[in-house]
Amino acid sequence: MLHSLGTLGIETPDRISQIATAAMLLKLRIRSLFLHYYGVQKNLLVCGTTNKTEYLLGHYDKYGDGACDIEPIRGIYKTEVLKWQIFRSPRKNH
Repeated sequence: MLHSLGTLGIETPDRISQIATAAMLLKLRIRSLFLHYYGVQKNLLVCGTTNKTEYLLGHYDKYGDGACDIEPIRGIYKTEVLKWQIFRSPRKNH
């Protein structure tokens, strides 16, 4: 994702990419604020969805999708998450 490139020292190629990156970060952080707001009101935890692959690659925003109270799948690689999803999805009868 574009927002991870800055931590690797890679610059976005043009002004349009910079504006798109800024807009994406703003969207992620506003969503995080709303989740925490409702979590506090209802005495609930905010659950994150970052997996081990995304975490190791830095493929998340610290104050956006990385801002959560618990990360239940942070220790599981993305391939394992996908295998579990396929196993748990309902079978279709044709």
